[in-house]
Amino acid sequence: MGRTGVRLSGALSLCGSVCVLMGSLYCLIEDSLWLEVRNRLTAWIQESHRWDSTISTSIQSFLDWLHLNHNLLLLIMLFSSVIHMVTACMLTTATFVKHRRLLVPWLITDMIVVLFLTSIFITITFISFFIDLMIAIVFPIMGGLLLGVWIVFWRNALTYFRHSKF
Repeated sequence: MGRTGVRLSGALSLCGSVCVLMGSLYCLIEDSLWLEVRNRLTAWIQESHRWDSTISTSIQSFLDWLHLNHNLLLLIMLFSSVIHMVTACMLTTATFVKHRRLLVPWLITDMIVVLFLTSIFITITFISFFIDLMIAIVFPIMGGLLLGVWIVFWRNALTYFRHSKF
């Protein structure tokens, strides 16, 4: 895909970073949204699913821990998305000014994102088998597709980095 593919990777990475930035900023400012999502998820777990009590208790304790630390989590997401947004701009700039070293920060931050997404994908795919058959079928397909496309974009930028002579 070459330079155009790297520009597309940078543009999509920038859009993803802006979406995470806006979502985490809104949840940080407006606490009622965070509480609404938490309450609905808790009600859904208690009413809709008759799991083993240890699974329900574990999920509930994780949600309680997440609720206690949600401001810290949102600040980390905010900071990480700003860093990734800056490196995505550097990636796109590198294709215009033909400066190879500007690609490296994005390759590093995007590899961290890929590793994080992979761990989330594996965890939620495992948990989805306990939730519902439809979720167990649909989520691995959609999550795997997203992860696969993200890895292709990363490999495209790496290939461009390796083959660029400037």
